[in-house]
Amino acid sequence: MERAKKSIYIYYYPNEKDIFTGTWTLRIKASDRLTGLQIAEFDEYSKFESMYFAPSNNYTNLIEFVAQETRTEIIQDTKLKENQYIVFKCQNSTNSSMYNYGKIYHPFTYGWNRKEEKNMVHFLSYYNITPDDRNLEFDPQQNLIKTYDKHGRDISADFKP
Repeated sequence: MERAKKSIYIYYYPNEKDIFTGTWTLRIKASDRLTGLQIAEFDEYSKFESMYFAPSNNYTNLIEFVAQETRTEIIQDTKLKENQYIVFKCQNSTNSSMYNYGKIYHPFTYGWNRKEEKNMVHFLSYYNITPDDRNLEFDPQQNLIKTYDKHGRDISADFKP
């Protein structure tokens, strides 16, 4: 029997009464603690954008952000701080005993996009394709995470730097 793949999932739940009132929840979830997520902080004294090597342990399986507001007040607004980013670890797709590492960082936004009149989740990410290599520095031309439109068409080329 084949072992289930350990992956990272992104769920977005808008619950709007109108464009000013509602609750918007973003969950980034890993299938277990061997894979997972970790919030890290930029080192202002380093020449690298983020830590050079991803941690090998202390990952959690869920990070959740919630924005809740009415026309007159912001009730809750959890988000990454400007100096934070997310490191992730997921199971390698070809060898289940190996892992791949990556990061998600600013701009990291979700919610109603008034200009396009639709809900959205937007983030920059890097996925290191080399198994068990915890290096988080990258060549943007090699990022293999795909972006698909609502019809399942690959639109990744639209997001190349």
